[in-house]
Amino acid sequence: MKFLRCFFLFLPVLFLVGSVWAGEQIKLGEVVVTPTMGPRLLADAPGSVEVITQEDIQGMNAVSVDEALEEAAGLTVSRHSGRTRSVSVRGSRSEHTLVLLNGRRLASGFNERIDLRQIPVVMIERIEVVRGPASALYGSDAIGGVVNIITKAPPEELSGGLSFQYSQNRSGQAREPWGSFLVGGPLADNLRASFAAQLRDKSGWDESGARPDDGFKEEALSLFGNLEYDVGDWGLLAGEIEYIRENHFGEHDRRNRFQERDYDAKRRGYSLKFDANLAENQSLFFKANRSEHKFDMEFNPIAAPYQGGERALGDRDARQYLHQFLSRYSWQVNNNSILTLGAEYLTERIKGVNEEEVSGPGGSSTGLDVGFNESVNNFSTFIQNEFLLFNTLDVLLGMRYDKHSQSGQEVTGRAAVVYPVGENFRLKGGFSQGFKAPTLSQLYIDTYRRRGQDEYLANPNLEAETANSAEVGFEVNNDTARLGLTYFFNRIDNLIYAEDLGGNQFQYQNLSKATIQGVEFSGETELALGFSLKSNLTWTHLDDDMDQDAASDFPEYRGNLKLQYQLPEWQLAANLRMSYFGNAAYDAGKTRSYGLFSFHSSKGFGENLEFFAGISNMFNKQYERNNVTQVEPRTFYSGVRYQF
Repeated sequence: MKFLRCFFLFLPVLFLVGSVWAGEQIKLGEVVVTPTMGPRLLADAPGSVEVITQEDIQGMNAVSVDEALEEAAGLTVSRHSGRTRSVSVRGSRSEHTLVLLNGRRLASGFNERIDLRQIPVVMIERIEVVRGPASALYGSDAIGGVVNIITKAPPEELSGGLSFQYSQNRSGQAREPWGSFLVGGPLADNLRASFAAQLRDKSGWDESGARPDDGFKEEALSLFGNLEYDVGDWGLLAGEIEYIRENHFGEHDRRNRFQERDYDAKRRGYSLKFDANLAENQSLFFKANRSEHKFDMEFNPIAAPYQGGERALGDRDARQYLHQFLSRYSWQVNNNSILTLGAEYLTERIKGVNEEEVSGPGGSSTGLDVGFNESVNNFSTFIQNEFLLFNTLDVLLGMRYDKHSQSGQEVTGRAAVVYPVGENFRLKGGFSQGFKAPTLSQLYIDTYRRRGQDEYLANPNLEAETANSAEVGFEVNNDTARLGLTYFFNRIDNLIYAEDLGGNQFQYQNLSKATIQGVEFSGETELALGFSLKSNLTWTHLDDDMDQDAASDFPEYRGNLKLQYQLPEWQLAANLRMSYFGNAAYDAGKTRSYGLFSFHSSKGFGENLEFFAGISNMFNKQYERNNVTQVEPRTFYSGVRYQF
């Protein structure tokens, strides 16, 4: 694997040489909204930003957001013991990444994580990834960065599409038919709508031949709809709704006892927004958002008594609700300055039941329901100014004040600059702060982790985690190649860490701090004869004063490489991709390095029809962490896509 590391280090030279022989120009002028809450050209956006397009998603054959993020720079997608998938940015924990859907927050899910598998790709236009703290604009949770999933707006004319594919792994298991449908267009004058559905059904799999199952049976149904109405010269009124249902079923090892685990989750979302035009160069934005997540988890039989004690774990049910109200005023003061003011009110609630059985005399047992119903709220205001200094230096200054009902007050700031040196070279740098308020579970609810082996006790006196981050870098763009290099430094204080009380009991405390620093490289270039190359590599170094890797399980080296070929005359395309994980933690004090290779190809027929096929994990690499399978076996897939 040292060869792969050296190859990545040689890539900057390869990109510069490739640009000389390039036959076509790469796409320029992409517009992003996440870094500033307003439209900015990607090349001029402050901070480190990446856009994952619909074309990128199809080229990876991603069917959910977790898969779409697997090749982004500075990101690692992990699978947890509850089978959830989450993303970490630049070595921070997965819970330090704020996930948004069209700029709105989502209610948390199992173990208060947002499971990215639950968000399908059928409605996605693009995904914007901002690396580095962004709490000065978005508030809590944005210590590592922000992932904003942006869906397609209703089209002006009737259009849509159908997709279907079938996949299975090398042993014929994990069979998964998958299909999606999308249609949209005008309903009346000034009124447009779109609707999408995605359905997948994946069978369980067990390559090891030993109990328990390696992978659960999964069923998922997703429905999305949105509506837009032009309110004359006043602005745009829009609404969104989503419904996602997911079920996992399989054998599970809980407290060293095999049992059937039946997990059923539902996610619902409703939002309404109004983007109003005021006087010239002024706008006012309102958003109301409700997000719900419900899960029911049943076990058969229940888990064995803990350490020979009297209590035995039963089923778990939880309901989580989030309400968000946001207002924002923007004023383009002149050609060189944009002022943004805003306020937000946020409430979160969780309620449910943890069922237990208590043994009695003579082997009798009594059911015990441990109920909970807790909530927190947060009020915030923020200000941001984007302006040109000396007519060349692009400056952003921002500050936000948050008042959390439990963890108190936080003030976070941000300063970023973009300095163009000539037409194709840009220097970028900045300082930003972040914070994460403790979750409802950490504050109020005793939970069980590591498949029920450990008990985690809540602590209502927890304070917010805080971060101070700086970065500096440059980007080169000569119309045929892009090359970027960034150094980042992030210090996280008051890290919430589970203190070992003995007897497999832990309690959350603000015990730890961590320093994360690293270097990111990214580049892309068009080569000759229809070939193109795209790559990224991140080196991350973590210092943790608890010596427990309390920040994350991020590998020391994380890279991606894609060689793509296109022959437009024949409507033929193919790509070979490699994901590299260097010195990745897989057991206490142990690391390993590995690379995953995948292949995807497609062939179009006319303007509307396309067939595609590919292989994931071509060389069948196997990798587990904490007894959880992180990489699925070699998988073959094929499908068809029709657009109208």
